[in-house]
Amino acid sequence: MSTDWQGIRRTAAATVAATVAAGALTASPAQAATCGQTKYGDRVQADNNAAGAVFVRKGDKWKLWDNQRDEWLVRVEYNYAGVDDAWKKAAMHADGGQGTVVHNVSERYKYLCFRLYSPRFGYTRAVRSRT
Repeated sequence: MSTDWQGIRRTAAATVAATVAAGALTASPAQAATCGQTKYGDRVQADNNAAGAVFVRKGDKWKLWDNQRDEWLVRVEYNYAGVDDAWKKAAMHADGGQGTVVHNVSERYKYLCFRLYSPRFGYTRAVRSRT
């Protein structure tokens, strides 16, 4: 009887692994484009203005807002253009409200891309900005 359960566990584990792999291969449009292919801008906004962020180059300030009181955090992530590495967290904002966070970025790179993420709406489209 234990061999039956082991077979079921293996089948379930293989199904979960295949689903995760398929999800990783089908990236959202916000993730699919490289930084060099995104449009220029200094702000991103979720649908229906649920949340947003503005990057202010002078002083490396990130102005965030979250217009939904739903107990989900909103975070802004950035990546340097031409650098193949993980997205970095610039700031997070609590449920509802707005605020400004100073997070230094490297001027070594000419451009960066940034986007918003929340479990409520997923990733927004990314925009490219000067550092």
